[in-house]
Amino acid sequence: MYKPAPQRQKKTNIVRSRSGCKACRQRRVKCDEKKPSCSACMRRGKKCEAITPNLDFRTSIVLATEQHAVRHPKRLKVVYVKDTPIHSTVAGNEANDAILNGVSDDSNRSEDVPTFVPRRMSDGLVSIGQSASQSPVLSSLLPLPSPIQRRCLYRSGCELFYLTYWENSCARSLPIFFRQIASMANRHATLMQALLALSACNMSRSSPEGGGEVSSTQVTYRPRREYLLSSQHYYGSAVEQIARSIRRNSLGSPLHTLAVLVLFCYFESSMGNFAGFSCHADGIDTLIQTHFTTIASDHLGPELIAAWIVAKNHNWWLRMNFSSFSLQLSQGCLSLSSDISKILHSINAQRAEITSILCESYRINNLTLLQLGPCGIQQSNLTVDECITSLQIESRKLDEWHATLPHSELPIESFSSFEALDQRSIRPLLFTSHAVAMNYAYYACSRIMQCTALFHDLQRPYDPSNDAETEATHWMGILLRVVAGLNRQDCFRENVYSIGIASLFPVCLLRCHNVAFGRWVENWLSEWSKVCTLEEGSFPITQALEITRIINQENVAGNDIYAVALPEDDGGGRGKYTSYASQRFDKIILIGRRGSSGQMYSELVPVQIGS
Repeated sequence: MYKPAPQRQKKTNIVRSRSGCKACRQRRVKCDEKKPSCSACMRRGKKCEAITPNLDFRTSIVLATEQHAVRHPKRLKVVYVKDTPIHSTVAGNEANDAILNGVSDDSNRSEDVPTFVPRRMSDGLVSIGQSASQSPVLSSLLPLPSPIQRRCLYRSGCELFYLTYWENSCARSLPIFFRQIASMANRHATLMQALLALSACNMSRSSPEGGGEVSSTQVTYRPRREYLLSSQHYYGSAVEQIARSIRRNSLGSPLHTLAVLVLFCYFESSMGNFAGFSCHADGIDTLIQTHFTTIASDHLGPELIAAWIVAKNHNWWLRMNFSSFSLQLSQGCLSLSSDISKILHSINAQRAEITSILCESYRINNLTLLQLGPCGIQQSNLTVDECITSLQIESRKLDEWHATLPHSELPIESFSSFEALDQRSIRPLLFTSHAVAMNYAYYACSRIMQCTALFHDLQRPYDPSNDAETEATHWMGILLRVVAGLNRQDCFRENVYSIGIASLFPVCLLRCHNVAFGRWVENWLSEWSKVCTLEEGSFPITQALEITRIINQENVAGNDIYAVALPEDDGGGRGKYTSYASQRFDKIILIGRRGSSGQMYSELVPVQIGS
């Protein structure tokens, strides 16, 4: 057997110390390590500084698509390839595009480190540090960077993630001019923070998480938490920057401030925070009144004002559903002012005008019915005749709006004024785009709200043979035909920040009591559960479905329901931060008329809606 190897003899007996002070280390002398100062430093009159470990941290960005986490960053290996054709494609371009799009191609990825292959020019090799502008041939071959690629040079990975989602998904549910707002955000930090907040909020609500089933009485899903926390972070940062600018009296451009506040309103409306929306709404009204000339003179100013009007009408519509009668009676006029109407001349302005007419018609219609209801309902400042006159004014506005529509925004299939509709199968009406179809849906709903035959019928003695809903039934059929031609995914994606179909139907069913139409609406709302969609137009599907079922049950029993409200107003609920319904209540008030006697009645009905 071999003996163990003999111990190697030491070259020196000097033991080097790893402690001491900096001065002794630099002079390479022994330090006695006395405190608070060593003898050498005291003798030389120097400051004795202890040696501290130098911790050099390096930043490493690890992609989420990588299968194995990288603990330490690796150096990039440059491989020089001879006789590389000048017109060959660099593999790094495809890799960079894949990284920016969040896609990783494992088949093209080396097991070692990334490899960059420089291309040979005529007589020399192009170095990696050489810019494209220094070589006209190379600059003509390399593709121009996209906006996302340019931002990735100075944006963090999280911001790049939400910016990509903004351009691919979130911006599609907003007016088209918001793409210009995104380019403006690169130069304004507050606008960028507001944009990121809305993008993260939209992503959290479009990708629910949590277990359980979606039933007609309770929603057990919730918005995705990590995206929601990011949206709250960006939103808080933007609000803090706005508040700091107000304290310093340095808000800057009114146009940029208006864009930030409009994004804030979109954010609060989608989260069901009506108090926060009201705060930003007051700020927008003050800003527009103070800087109206400056805002209107810019080409983006009228677009932002139109977007603000649509957001305000959307929030008002959400608030009126499931509110108290006292709140419904106290609402003010929603018509556009003459100054605002003069500057609205774009495609987005059509949506602002039609939603304003819709909301004002609904307000007056509901006000009239509450006055004709049973005893105990608070009276308003307007009489029934004055309300009917106001509805006629809104009807003329609606005629003017429809007359200005180009032929490309009218239904592809024409229909006569009162043609017979098959109530068993709804024949779809087709349009050139989803936005155009939604505008026409608002138009049909406004016509339903402007029907006054029911008011005259309620003031006369009850006659079962008298059908006061002929006109309302016709326009309800037109609305169903428009909805039948819509794509559900388009409704889910593009109706986020505008009045959705799910919130239109319950209001229209209170004016049209056709049983067949009510069943069609109930089936249409029930189909949303099959595609795992919890809200449309920021309105909970379960709430619309439950109210539709109650109205249909009363219609089958021979009763007509005209109004729905809460016994006590809850301010719009507690918000939708952890759910898809901001309100939770177990009772609602129904106002209707008995089919047997024609007597108006008010009834408290038990329900369970929200989570």
